[in-house]
Amino acid sequence: DDPRFYQPPPATWKRILLILFVFFLFYVGVKLRWRSIPTEDMIVHTDRYSDTHKFRPAASPIIRRRLPDGRIEVRG
Repeated sequence: DDPRFYQPPPATWKRILLILFVFFLFYVGVKLRWRSIPTEDMIVHTDRYSDTHKFRPAASPIIRRRLPDGRIEVRG
């Protein structure tokens, strides 16, 4: 065997750190995935037509806004 092609095996602590790092990345990926799943939010519906905007077109956009207490307000 040619000694130029021989690579010594990595240290044991480096192997352990690599395995721990892979597990940490897996944990972060799972946590991010769970956070991206939408939860059941309490939705507060507001009146579609107000006195000031009586004659809005029917195709007006629906606006969803998160209130300070965590609820979602739906307008439009």
